[in-house]
Amino acid sequence: MQIPALPTVDCAILHDRFRPIAGQDLYEAMLALAEKHGFGAHADTMVTSTEKDVHLFFGQYRVMVSQNKEALGPEGFQSSLNTPFTDMAFPNARKAVAQHRANTFVTVAKGPTTFPSEAFSGEMGAILSQMAAITTLEDAQRAYSLCRDLVVFITEHNPASGIHWCTSDNLVPQQTFVKATEDYDFTFIGARPYLSSSAGRLGPGLPLAMTANGSQWLVGKIVSFAEAPVPFDWMLPTLHSFLKLCMMRGSLLPHMHTFSVDGQPWKVGVVHKKIEGFDLWEQVELVVLHHPEYGIFSDDTPKDVIQYKYDTVADVRAGGRPVGDMARLRALAQANAAEKAGEAAAAKPGFFGRMFARKH
Repeated sequence: MQIPALPTVDCAILHDRFRPIAGQDLYEAMLALAEKHGFGAHADTMVTSTEKDVHLFFGQYRVMVSQNKEALGPEGFQSSLNTPFTDMAFPNARKAVAQHRANTFVTVAKGPTTFPSEAFSGEMGAILSQMAAITTLEDAQRAYSLCRDLVVFITEHNPASGIHWCTSDNLVPQQTFVKATEDYDFTFIGARPYLSSSAGRLGPGLPLAMTANGSQWLVGKIVSFAEAPVPFDWMLPTLHSFLKLCMMRGSLLPHMHTFSVDGQPWKVGVVHKKIEGFDLWEQVELVVLHHPEYGIFSDDTPKDVIQYKYDTVADVRAGGRPVGDMARLRALAQANAAEKAGEAAAAKPGFFGRMFARKH
């Protein structure tokens, strides 16, 4: 699956005290883990390496671990700290950022150096991305997996007060990171939800919209949920289910199709669209078409919209089984455009620029 150019996979580990791993031990761990994840068994040491910082070339990939005695500046955490999701997932996040005294920074990247995101636009950007960016989900998954295992290795030696997965701007506790990624499932850590509501606040019974920050590097496009009167505890797992389904099948569900889970009464429509004023990425908007529990009902009039269900891995790999038609999707998609709070924010170039800016 193709994804937008991903210059680097970065993770910042916050420590309450500086306890660096011996350089040789770190070097040997990096070699073993890189080989495990298909980067090869041979590495060339970069000139930026020191006794405590190990920076290696594995062919065209850079794998770097820097152990730093100082704290990271607060500016790299501001967007994460100011989203309600971080408060939910990591209530002590502000304390961890304010009180950490050292950090370890892990990078997995392609090419000899890192280019700004703007460099990957246009015809020359397409050429550059083949040399200096990760452009497929398969390569991204390898990079995520290597970065994840390095983080786990490091935190086993020096516990973390917080872990910042920079690709999605997701700041979580160490135990949450380890648990969420233990099967190399990066849905939770790699797609941090940005929440909004036309009510001007979030809470039970209020409409909710959600944009999955980092989802473009999981499934190729930014995935969002159109505002609907459904709870967070339903919307986020459903979004995660959609991302996992697309990753398993190796492609996004097509425009104007729907998906659901067997045994569940709800149906969600899939709408592909351009992001106004921000042409580097495209968006997939999920629209709640039918959920009787929350007062959302669909019309049963037949329409040329195919619904796909996936019962087994074989079904996923085969592309799904068409099981029926859904009404209202086209009308809902059109009515939803431009009037939903989440989309109104997403239409501003600066919004996505802030959401997906590289951290630290």
